[in-house]
Amino acid sequence: MVNELLVRRWDYGGISAVAVGPMRAGKTTLLAFMADFLAQHGERVIWRGLPTCQWAYVPPERVKLLLSPCWAEYGVWHAKRLGRVELQDLGVEYTVFYTLEDVLWKAEKGKVNVVYLDEDEDFIKLLGKLVERPSFEWCSVFCDEIQELAPQNVPDKYSQAEEMARQVGRTGQAHISFYCATQDLGSVFWALWRKLMWRIYLRCGTVWRRDRIRQPVVD
Repeated sequence: MVNELLVRRWDYGGISAVAVGPMRAGKTTLLAFMADFLAQHGERVIWRGLPTCQWAYVPPERVKLLLSPCWAEYGVWHAKRLGRVELQDLGVEYTVFYTLEDVLWKAEKGKVNVVYLDEDEDFIKLLGKLVERPSFEWCSVFCDEIQELAPQNVPDKYSQAEEMARQVGRTGQAHISFYCATQDLGSVFWALWRKLMWRIYLRCGTVWRRDRIRQPVVD
């Protein structure tokens, strides 16, 4: 299955997939494995940075943090160390960016480029910048906790969720693969996850009622 998720064919376009499962089911581990594999094979990899540092599953020598000025000043919370850590103590390469265009040229091939942005809307704008980039080289975007960017049934965030779904729908033709994860598919804006090519149900993940697979199989 993983081979199908990582296939790269110019006539096929980018892959899109969502991993579904409860806490500790292995969603982040799966995303980190794929991100690290693609980085080692020379692809440009973008990972949405979160305070809990899910990128810590990737070997530190293959991680590069791209931080907004606010994140650079504040530092980050490291999931494995359970507390706020100063950047110089993380043991990974890091740099500061000031515009979204900076991210495009500071993100290196062969690294998992973890981008820390100030607002959720900024990540959606970054995805749009990637889609419109002049180069058509392969690129992969990883987004844990996708329901934060595109929640279902949250009126105040409907426009944001709709724009996120629109940008994800454009990724395939731009040779961008999009991989995300959530604990509950029902919490994700329906127009987004219905655009994704693959749904990966990890152990005890809640199966969409119309899927061909049945819940007892996953449990």
